[in-house]
Amino acid sequence: MRQQIRRYLITLSAFVWFGLQAQTARYGSLTYEVVKFEVHIVDCDQGARGNLVVPDEIEGLPVTTIRDSAFSNCSQLAGVELPESITNIGNSVFEWCKQLQQATIPAKATTLGTTIFRGCINLVAVDWESGSKTIPAFTFMGCESLSSFAIPEHVTIIGRGAFQESGLESIIIPDGVITIEFQSFWLCKSLKSVRIPASATDIQANAFTGSDYLTQVRIPERYHNESEALRIGIEVAWPNGFLLEDAELTGPEESLEIRLAPVITVKGVPGEVKTIDVAESPDGPWKLWRIVIVATGGASEVDLEEGAENRFYRIRP
Repeated sequence: MRQQIRRYLITLSAFVWFGLQAQTARYGSLTYEVVKFEVHIVDCDQGARGNLVVPDEIEGLPVTTIRDSAFSNCSQLAGVELPESITNIGNSVFEWCKQLQQATIPAKATTLGTTIFRGCINLVAVDWESGSKTIPAFTFMGCESLSSFAIPEHVTIIGRGAFQESGLESIIIPDGVITIEFQSFWLCKSLKSVRIPASATDIQANAFTGSDYLTQVRIPERYHNESEALRIGIEVAWPNGFLLEDAELTGPEESLEIRLAPVITVKGVPGEVKTIDVAESPDGPWKLWRIVIVATGGASEVDLEEGAENRFYRIRP
């Protein structure tokens, strides 16, 4: 009897031991491993095309994890739907999936890696249900087709470079966000409008640097000065595009209005001839707008009302 019990225990121990070890196998275009009775997706055929649905179970075991780079460089995938059973998403999971247009981040996926969608140049929609309080670093870096994104209300941190070089046109940062990290919205060339809540007490340097088309920034009073505009990289909107957090707007047209200072001052030697060029963007093309002769005293004020449709001015000899 004792010998039979011993054999049973040995067999049971072996079963448990093997159940805890990684076992690599295939499921359609997916490669997976079984780890501690859970399924981890570790790879996908780079020839996979169209829309891919990851199952919630394989071999009767829950699919819980998408490993680092599992779908990276799958250049023919147009969409990926992850099941609600997913709790962990690794680094660079969809990196450089250049045809990817839409994806799902499930609610239970609270452990998220960095650079998840980096280089997904055709990504236009993400169903971001994750309960994570952080948008990880470089999540949407280079997603130039992503024109809008709804940051969930529970998010408190927008990670470093999270939307760097993305196609965002406007962004509403929800109440509750505390930290906007370094270069979060760096080089967002299409970004025109930003709302920053009073809860944002930690906006780090260069958060918006290179977003040169900003025309309106609704921002807490603590940042409402030129030095802060320079530090966080939104000096292009200072002062005429700055609104206090509680400023009232009558509609979306007004919120995107380009507002200009009424005059600019041209300085130089009295009698010196200066040229003012205008352009609709900081990259030009520039065109001659006005020639100014510097007045006695070394400064001339120029009324900008006639050029109010233009946003950018430069003064040259």
